Amino acid sequence: MKLIHWGGWLTAVALAIPVAFTLPNAPFVPPPIAAEATATPHIKIIGASGTGSGVAIGNKYILTAGHVATMNDKLTAKDSLGRTHNLTVLWVNTGKDVALLRLDDDVPVASAPLSCDAPVIGQHVRAYGNPLAVESVYSEGRIVGAPIQEGPWEKVMMLDLTIVPGMSGGALVNDAGQVVGIDVGVMVYGALTGFGYAVPSASVCELLGKA
Repeated sequence: MKLIHWGGWLTAVALAIPVAFTLPNAPFVPPPIAAEATATPHIKIIGASGTGSGVAIGNKYILTAGHVATMNDKLTAKDSLGRTHNLTVLWVNTGKDVALLRLDDDVPVASAPLSCDAPVIGQHVRAYGNPLAVESVYSEGRIVGAPIQEGPWEKVMMLDLTIVPGMSGGALVNDAGQVVGIDVGVMVYGALTGFGYAVPSASVCELLGKA
């Protein structure tokens, strides 16, 4: 068994080229209008050596994994509308693997409420992030293990869902839209698959002085 915490990895992007054609004398049909992007609190963290994930919790604050924040001296954020922002690292807690960042500009971004409640075993959750070259997706499953000390982490909970490179620092969200954890790693048995790990939001609240 191996425990892996995911930082940000970049990979090549396959290019798909759409091909369209019209029949002779066919009536002109205007192309569909693209839907506007929807603002969400989920953030892509970008550095010189790779990418990770984060979540906006209001007042320009961004939560991410500690190992994502320490990857580079300079980090930027890409929000769900495609806008980029410079970031300042306020603090990093390596034991809990959590970091607090702040947006350097005043451009408003969507945010999610942070729950300070203890995790609920069996609760349905979604793990958001930016795996490899894909942006703003999620895997879903349930919290299946109470917070324990495991590997490099002081306290993490086990999840029956997938967490892969680039998802570190992303939000674990319950059905009410509350952030109940921060994605940090995965338990691997042989191949790259296994249970995910997240820092419970109650631990984050302790660091923020909310508990």
